[in-house]
Amino acid sequence: MVHVYKFGGSSLSTPEKILQVAKKISLLYQKHTDIQFIIVVSAMGTTTNALIDLGNQVHPEASSREKDLLVSAGERISMALMSMALEKYGCPSKSFTGSQAGILTTPDYSNARIQKLTPWRIEKALETDRIAVVAGYQGVCKQTLDVTTLGRGGTDTTAIALASHFQASKCILFKDVKGVFSHPPHTSRDAQSVPHIKTSSLHQMSLLGCPVVHSRATEYALNKNVKFEIAYTEDFKTYSFIDENGSDPNFDMHCRLDNVGIHTEAPEQLQEGILVTEISGAKTWVEKSPSPELKKIFYIESLLNFEKSETKIKIFQTQNILQSEFFAQKIESLT
Repeated sequence: MVHVYKFGGSSLSTPEKILQVAKKISLLYQKHTDIQFIIVVSAMGTTTNALIDLGNQVHPEASSREKDLLVSAGERISMALMSMALEKYGCPSKSFTGSQAGILTTPDYSNARIQKLTPWRIEKALETDRIAVVAGYQGVCKQTLDVTTLGRGGTDTTAIALASHFQASKCILFKDVKGVFSHPPHTSRDAQSVPHIKTSSLHQMSLLGCPVVHSRATEYALNKNVKFEIAYTEDFKTYSFIDENGSDPNFDMHCRLDNVGIHTEAPEQLQEGILVTEISGAKTWVEKSPSPELKKIFYIESLLNFEKSETKIKIFQTQNILQSEFFAQKIESLT
């Protein structure tokens, strides 16, 4: 029986936090001798940003290959420290980079997709009762054998992919928030905890800017039918269960869209004739009407539950985007 646990950067931001997490894992390891553990880790705190800044100081226009190799170091530091911490608490463990873990990807630097998993080294570690600690966010291109990264938040995707491959009985994403909420809990008084939600619904939320789970991870979970949980790192308790065969909450879900947008060199590739222009702090959607006149579309929020809403919804797709291939917008006003 395999359990996959994922820990994000804020949960591992200091050596003290790494030791706290390792101690809790060690207690589970010692108590549940029938469980094999795979731990997937992100870079510590703001390490990824620091590495990007470091690279920019040396050569802002460096090749994407070298940038990926640089930022992948963050997760490698975390995996080694976590393995060391587990050893301190009496747990035999072994750490693996994305390439050592057999995570094979497309050749798209900084935004690669997982194509295949060949984690035979993890399998050997589990067979000898070791905890496998895996660097998230990264893999290796099958064609070039170069290190690639999966895009921001890609550690979620790594965990879901490993859970799928090993048919894990549990896949838990540990976060610094208590599960999924109907509204951003830090900014809305109307935020309600969501104990159960369908994978497809959470996927829509992630596409609309919900930061709890990366959209590539929810997409992978949806395609592979992977059930997973969102737990709080501080108390190791699960607050949200995600399962496509489960149930959705009986209230509308809202997502703030301040940082969601599209970047494309060829606007004509966008379906529905949507063009995009940037404005301060957000985005302005520009709709190409049949006439030469353009209509500006401003948005504030987007309803997830489309079928219950009379709001006009635009859904479009492009090859060249920041976060994902599908977005939906609630049109606040047309001018």
